[in-house]
Amino acid sequence: MTKRTLGVFAALSLAAASVTVAALRDRPSSPQRGMPGALSQQEHEGEGKVLISFTSMYGVDGPFVGEAFPIGGIPGDELPWEIRSARGSLDTDGHLTLRIRGLVFKDEEGVPEELRGSTTRPSSEPR
Repeated sequence: MTKRTLGVFAALSLAAASVTVAALRDRPSSPQRGMPGALSQQEHEGEGKVLISFTSMYGVDGPFVGEAFPIGGIPGDELPWEIRSARGSLDTDGHLTLRIRGLVFKDEEGVPEELRGSTTRPSSEPR
């Protein structure tokens, strides 16, 4: 995983969190009904009440690889990657909790064969 990938991931997460908090700030609270696979209040690591939970995320691929279509001024990673599964939640204090499995470089043309399906670049490569 490159620093750029982590930066893109963090920026997307924060952007989603900001939009969600802004949209729901003035809404009356309702009991959490739960979503299959979503993080429960007990699994959530923040102090606040769970505002939103989710069970899917999307990796970087297609037009978002590279610098052509930055999101919030942050370019995508140099290589496409995917996520097998993800669960997360955002609480009323703005604490974002994520549980991600299978974050790997994609198995497709353009990704060096030795990186396909792996999580990191060889340690000899600069980051």
